[in-house]
Amino acid sequence: MRETAKSDRLLDYDDTLYPDAHAVLVNELRDSGCAVAFAGIALKGVAASAAVPLGIGIARTGRMSGHGLLDAFRQGFCQFHGMLVDRTRIAPEDLRLDESLPIYEDYDWHLQLGARHPFSYAAIDQIVGDYRQRDDGSNTISLRHKNDAHKLAFWQFWAAEIESRRSRIEIAPAIQVRLGIDPPRPGLTIRRLLDLVDCRQIALRADTVLLPRVATYDSADVMP
Repeated sequence: MRETAKSDRLLDYDDTLYPDAHAVLVNELRDSGCAVAFAGIALKGVAASAAVPLGIGIARTGRMSGHGLLDAFRQGFCQFHGMLVDRTRIAPEDLRLDESLPIYEDYDWHLQLGARHPFSYAAIDQIVGDYRQRDDGSNTISLRHKNDAHKLAFWQFWAAEIESRRSRIEIAPAIQVRLGIDPPRPGLTIRRLLDLVDCRQIALRADTVLLPRVATYDSADVMP
């Protein structure tokens, strides 16, 4: 686990990690035996200001709605600075983001790896950092703050590409079993799984994953 705790990345200007963040995530990796562990990142509203480059904090609203892999398959709710990877469990080439995607590349990574490797969300309600979301929409993929038709078409195009990938990404048998699909279904894609769950045609391990998507804030404006 020594390699797991090693980090050489810098946080973005709008991200904050608390002092115990890595301890929480390393412990969860160790306890769960999973390849990736997530903890919670709180959303902090920030008023954009020309005089204050980082903005002026106005509210802390909790974290994005979601608790497990099925929720992650539906929409992005995990911030990447609230994540730790056990690099002994995932091949180096699988950790590379798809640089052909101008946006959503981190969410595509989540879909691709989540369909093949065990993720732990057991610490997702333990807040280990903040994400400062500017009210002018300048640091988030948000349709609410943009009136530019060209940018709107750009985001919609790439959101459709992510949806297309959901229809192509197959869920590994071991991950299906973790979800409660036993025996696994050959060729089961992320989109097909979500459709089966929404139509109540499949029973998963936990009752909570059978609930329809419920967001406590307007997350649909942030991620697909």
